[in-house]
Amino acid sequence: MVKVSQARGVTLIETMVALLILAIASVGAFTTLLSAKGELREGQLRQYKMTLIDTKVQRLWLTSKTLLPLPALLPPSTLGLASAPLNSSGWSVDGTTPLPGDLGTGSYFKIISDGTITPLNGATVPAVAAGTPCNSAALPVGVYCREVLITQGMLPNGALPPGATKVWVYWVRVVRSGEIVDKAALDQVVLVQ
Repeated sequence: MVKVSQARGVTLIETMVALLILAIASVGAFTTLLSAKGELREGQLRQYKMTLIDTKVQRLWLTSKTLLPLPALLPPSTLGLASAPLNSSGWSVDGTTPLPGDLGTGSYFKIISDGTITPLNGATVPAVAAGTPCNSAALPVGVYCREVLITQGMLPNGALPPGATKVWVYWVRVVRSGEIVDKAALDQVVLVQ
């Protein structure tokens, strides 16, 4: 009697199921990589925005506070100011005149390919007219716009510091043209007199 070997191989259906599982895992990995790439880009853009905010705050610390124009608003609450639509609720473009080499002045900026932040004014390309709101369709794509707001009142916890007579909060917000306000970077500085 001849013994026939009963070796079992991989069937076509098993191979197809394995390939389907591999394809689903590959699509998941690819989607994750795309999401990570988008988050990385958002992080880079946020760094530019925070640089523009930090330079404005540094300029504020170096400025005599008595020279600051303080057309402060008296909001019933500072809640909602951060997410207020662009150019609303007292927010206005930074009205300081852009000075060469000083990113703490001016309202409009662009990032060139090597990562350098360049201020824009009426003489640069692309030209942006002074006072153009950050939500204006006239702003070229990719231009960063800085808004400021000054509020007067109590500290965020509702108290006045000991010996203080006035408290102002100086808000700075930077957004890239075409973005929604939720993508804006925001900071605030409390000034006590």
